[in-house]
Amino acid sequence: MFQLGKKFKLKRKSFGLTQSEFSKLLGIAQGYLSEIENDVKVPSDTLVLLLDYITRFEKEESYKQKYLELAEEHMKVLKEIYLLKEQALSINDTYRDIKNIAKKTKAK
Repeated sequence: MFQLGKKFKLKRKSFGLTQSEFSKLLGIAQGYLSEIENDVKVPSDTLVLLLDYITRFEKEESYKQKYLELAEEHMKVLKEIYLLKEQALSINDTYRDIKNIAKKTKAK
């Protein structure tokens, strides 16, 4: 079974924080965090909810970042499509002009 202390430790390490740094962010003593991570003490419900909130917030921020990256990529593709459309219209106009010149030349 996955122990709650391991969740705290994994989350702290995923942030690249020491126990001292992470405990300050959580508003608890470093020793208490150490005891939680080593399954000596059970964290309070409030602390578990805080860890859950941090985890959900981190995931939401990750999704937001991915969405923004996809939106930016989408805009780049749309700009490329627009430029290709403009080039195709320009080629079509040139072709039509050449065709008209050829008709005028034949008529003379």
